[in-house]
Amino acid sequence: MKFSQIFGIGLEQAQLDFVDITPSEDTPLFIDPFAISLKGDEWSETCHQHITHFFQTALDHIRAGRAEQARALLNGLSEPNETCLGMSKGQPAGRGVAGKQAFDLYESLAASQAAQSGILEELAECDLFIPGIGSDKISDITTNIIRRPLIEYTQAQCALHSVDLIGDYPSGRYWDMAAAAWRQGYVRCLLLRRRGLFWCQSSRSGERCP
Repeated sequence: MKFSQIFGIGLEQAQLDFVDITPSEDTPLFIDPFAISLKGDEWSETCHQHITHFFQTALDHIRAGRAEQARALLNGLSEPNETCLGMSKGQPAGRGVAGKQAFDLYESLAASQAAQSGILEELAECDLFIPGIGSDKISDITTNIIRRPLIEYTQAQCALHSVDLIGDYPSGRYWDMAAAAWRQGYVRCLLLRRRGLFWCQSSRSGERCP
């Protein structure tokens, strides 16, 4: 069932401002930071500022030779299974870059002439310059960075469509520009019951966190 059907919203996709996902499986769409940068609304501008700030912070560490800080920053990019967007078969499974993949991304960026010279300035350009970073991984990286705006958007949409929220549940990591660091908190979320399990829903496109 679609999100709108589960919560009895009674509207078609064309009438909704969010992706009407199916919580039990991925919808084959990606979050595109370049597309976000082109939109002029306040919410998109906020997201673009978060994305740009995170990526520039990471590049600044790399260019200054602060390897430990850069790796720690990139290691915060966990696998986001919440949005139900992507190409996973069956239960959604993100493709973040935590752990070894974070180290590999650091090594690729550190070795990239484009990153060192300033040609590579935007996260959206990584698929052009960094091997192994495609649309799916960029989408998951972007989800981590803008998780807080996504949660706030979902809360606003739930209020608009009279969908009840519960709380408090872990938000997952999100990028805090003021602190230039990853932060976590507790937020009011949606709750779905699927096959005897409860899932907390918290994103623009229906993020979920167990």
